Amino acid sequence: MKLLLWLVAALAVGCGVAAPRPADTWTVVIMGDTQGYLSPCGCTSPMTGGIVRRAQALDGLDPARSLVLDMGRLSGGLTRQDQLKAEALAESMAYYRVDAALLSEEDLRSGPGFAGNLAALGKFRWIGRVFTGPGMEILTDMAKGPFGVTVDDPSQPVAVQPGTNIVLTTGGQDRARKLATEHPSLRLVAYRSSSLTTKPVKVGQTLLVSCGERGKALVRAEWSGGSFKSATGIELGPGFDVSRPSPAAQEVAGVFRRYLKRVEGEKLVEALPRTDSASYAGSAACAPCHAAADAAWRKSGHAHALKTLEDKGQGRDPECLPCHVVGLDSKVGFRDRVTTPGLADVGCESCHGPLQKHATAPATEKPARVGPDTCAKCHNLEHSPGFDFAKAWPKIAH
Repeated sequence: MKLLLWLVAALAVGCGVAAPRPADTWTVVIMGDTQGYLSPCGCTSPMTGGIVRRAQALDGLDPARSLVLDMGRLSGGLTRQDQLKAEALAESMAYYRVDAALLSEEDLRSGPGFAGNLAALGKFRWIGRVFTGPGMEILTDMAKGPFGVTVDDPSQPVAVQPGTNIVLTTGGQDRARKLATEHPSLRLVAYRSSSLTTKPVKVGQTLLVSCGERGKALVRAEWSGGSFKSATGIELGPGFDVSRPSPAAQEVAGVFRRYLKRVEGEKLVEALPRTDSASYAGSAACAPCHAAADAAWRKSGHAHALKTLEDKGQGRDPECLPCHVVGLDSKVGFRDRVTTPGLADVGCESCHGPLQKHATAPATEKPARVGPDTCAKCHNLEHSPGFDFAKAWPKIAH
């Protein structure tokens, strides 16, 4: 009999069958505060975040032994694109198996009906202390497995009910520390911050964690024996190889593609507000007199900036286009490749401004001078976190 049991165990190991997790072993995931950032944004590597990477990071999570909490602020804006983003993110949350999301004022900007539809689409529950009026279901407390979850409104004292051991707060770390100090029965307080806590702060037996913002990271905490044994901040960087996506990541990638199709189909680029400006000449008009500058430009990434978006299916994304074409905010600026081919890509006039007058009368109409501040309009910390003007300028110096 012992030999038979040994053979069964050996076979299980040989076949890669994992031993079942103990009944009191759980995983808690804190993520979100996405603010509409559905994909890594920028041209400098490594970029972090994106809803597909998030799905990849959650691969293998057992929904029967996990609690997934989202810090809310799915989008928070008021434009049609903000609404499309929120719907895409909510649809993705169904694949993440989110149990509850923290509701705040930003999530209600399109109305409680819209927020309620997001919850239905994402198969999660809103949890919060924001007044929404009739017609929307919202929890102030919830329970799953060994966890009792409640929400803190920093403007008022929190009522921690017996059995509550997790609090979500829209406040910062100071507020989280205050909660942990006043309620030592808590075991985890998740707070909002621009920074990920790679290692949690510990107050007594309470862990203080933040997943950061813009969906760039998440926190994974492991629970067993009545307490959290660890909590790890995980950046959603290129290490999550989306070239070999999990089934859930494939589904979320499909959600993102459909979102881009909706953005294009609703002609959001055409609906952008535009202002009056001087006329553009196009980069080709500059080449005869500025041959060296033109040669440097043609060798640079600027010369095919629009193609980098088109290759990702984002060539008609109004949030991305301003840094990839000329004069998108102008009534005489870029429209599309067919109508305004000379204004595609990052050209001379992306930095120097409209140059039709200069092209006509170069001796009297001088172009604007440029410097680091000009580049920073696009090459900022959010879009190009590793950008160094001193190193970049020699590549396009003219």
